[in-house]
Amino acid sequence: MKEIIQADQGGETLRIPPGVFLLFLVLFASWIAMGGSFSPLFLLVGAILCLFISIVTWRPFFGRRMFFSPAGLFRRGGFFLLFIPSFLLAMVKASLEVAFQAFSPALDISPGTFVYRPSLRSKGSIVALANAVTLTPGTLTVDMSPFGELTVHALVTRNGGIEKLKEDIGKLEKGIGRFAE
Repeated sequence: MKEIIQADQGGETLRIPPGVFLLFLVLFASWIAMGGSFSPLFLLVGAILCLFISIVTWRPFFGRRMFFSPAGLFRRGGFFLLFIPSFLLAMVKASLEVAFQAFSPALDISPGTFVYRPSLRSKGSIVALANAVTLTPGTLTVDMSPFGELTVHALVTRNGGIEKLKEDIGKLEKGIGRFAE
């Protein structure tokens, strides 16, 4: 992989992959677009934060299994943009299910835990899945084993609840795998 930026760090050469620079540019452009300010302090804080986020997140999410290419980055970005509406839909659906459970005259909940074994390979992808599960109402990722297995606490586990949740988590996993693997 070619290095675009090299700096001497006390005898060592710090190599920054070209994807980090492109990710920095995308994040910084987003920072400016959302902030709408061009004050020097705002731009400096944004540049520092975006550079830090780019360096920290590049390797776990992009750097290990991917050779940098702008087409690959845009493809992953497109899959990420497609994932957002499906994730929001899953959140709304789960929110309605939890609300119906809460306002039902006969409270029919059966809290419990189960283990979900994702097929995702990278730790960053598994962490993203764990966070997506936790953000979905009615579920909470309690633990992640060193082998990537997720222990999930759910509000409803009986009468096919676990199978339904595993299917829903599988859909989230597929979406995350498309942009993060």
